[in-house]
Amino acid sequence: MSIVKNQHYVPKSYLRSFAHKKAKMKGDFVYSRINKGEIKEVNITNVCASRYLYDIPELGEENKQNTEKIFAKTIDAWYPEVIEFVKDESNQSLPNEMRGQVIGCVLSLIFRNRQFLNANHDILDMYSHIGGKELTDADKARITAHYNLYDYSIRMIKARHNDCIVIHKADDGLQFITSDNPVVLSSVSGTSFDYFDPQNFVKLAITPQYCISIAPTSETELRGSFFRSYSSLMEVVGFNKQVVDQSETFVIGAEGGLQSYDEMIDKYDKPTKEGLEMYWQATDLANKMSEFHDLMTKEGINSPKLKIKAQEFWDNNEHVRSNTMFKKIMIDLGLLPK
Repeated sequence: MSIVKNQHYVPKSYLRSFAHKKAKMKGDFVYSRINKGEIKEVNITNVCASRYLYDIPELGEENKQNTEKIFAKTIDAWYPEVIEFVKDESNQSLPNEMRGQVIGCVLSLIFRNRQFLNANHDILDMYSHIGGKELTDADKARITAHYNLYDYSIRMIKARHNDCIVIHKADDGLQFITSDNPVVLSSVSGTSFDYFDPQNFVKLAITPQYCISIAPTSETELRGSFFRSYSSLMEVVGFNKQVVDQSETFVIGAEGGLQSYDEMIDKYDKPTKEGLEMYWQATDLANKMSEFHDLMTKEGINSPKLKIKAQEFWDNNEHVRSNTMFKKIMIDLGLLPK
């Protein structure tokens, strides 16, 4: 039986979309900042991985790597196809099977990373005597967390299958980055944060150029919807900052991605005139988009009220007019020529 020693909690099939080749060297390399240090080129074999991370020795030699094998044969194998689908901009509709794979690739990364594993203390009595061995509470917590990984992913794929999915393309010259905790979650329900809340807004950079978002919607017309959009400078910087802030050890990018982020965040984060202008622009745009989303959910995408509000935003706000995503919305509503 082939034993996998170095087990990735962020799969190599995903990391390759940020990777490049190096002359006379084997493997795929990314640019990574490790523990807030200098940016270095690192082989993805040594990124976001731990030795025997998913092993359950109590199951015996034949079955102890079941979790690793299940992911390798299913969700990890979906990433190349999902990435190619996202990059091909002629794909303007989302087939049902691909929808499940897109959602699976995004949501599974929530439940398999080390932060989630370390936080999962659920203990089930059914695992208390594996192989005739009396297990400690720590053993049972670890085993339960590992068993639940794939189950959580599949349940959330089913629960969110009909959510609105948007592929965001970074404006020219911009790049998304990723990390060892790459999925950005935000609660839109107004309740305390919960990993399993189906009302969470979910976002993942799938390549340096593209980001996938999964958004809950109660509007019938938007159920199962699929859009392509663009992300402005402030949207890319804001997303990347969330990725960096929630990272544990590794922040990862393609060539130039991390360097560009460092330059932009210096302006975004510091109380300079330019930085404050960027902050207020991002805040104003976020508020306008949130207001518009709430109205669209309440009234429907074909509502006269929605068109009036969209035209009002467009006419009275420079930040909205510079946003490529809102421009596409205006075109779709028939308020701007194609």
